[in-house]
Amino acid sequence: MAYAVRMGTPDAPPQVELDESLVGHPILLLVMLGQHTTQGVRAALSRHGLKPRQVQILGFLAQHEQVGQRELGDTLAIDHSILVTMLNPLESEGLIERRRSYSDRRRHVVTLTPAGARRHAEALASIDSAEQELLARLSPADRDRLSELLAVLAAGIQAQSGNDVCETI
Repeated sequence: MAYAVRMGTPDAPPQVELDESLVGHPILLLVMLGQHTTQGVRAALSRHGLKPRQVQILGFLAQHEQVGQRELGDTLAIDHSILVTMLNPLESEGLIERRRSYSDRRRHVVTLTPAGARRHAEALASIDSAEQELLARLSPADRDRLSELLAVLAAGIQAQSGNDVCETI
């Protein structure tokens, strides 16, 4: 077996033990790090009652005063039926508001509430903490370089597929 994963807890992601044979296969390391990172981010966000895509929605709304629900789904590449299941808990917790447009009664307008802005900021702080923990062994210059390299990979995937890499997160 090339690697082993020790199960984690809700508060701590699983531990990954690397085998020397993986060092020559960066793609396998990326897969393992991706699984580890995803679990860590999900655990951090679960403390705020959020999922990664919901944080993305709150972040988008924080940058826009208001947006139509259909445009929100289209922009973030979220199927409209799935978007509704993501928005419902956000609305029931008072993090967003949905209301009918006055100019087009068929259109719903989505806005971020002050409580949603606070929860978004708290969730981002948790993500920052998880990121700091993961990247603790890297120097600031190495972190910058890693970000640059990941952006190059993401741009390549987008160019090949025509899809934004972040659509699947």
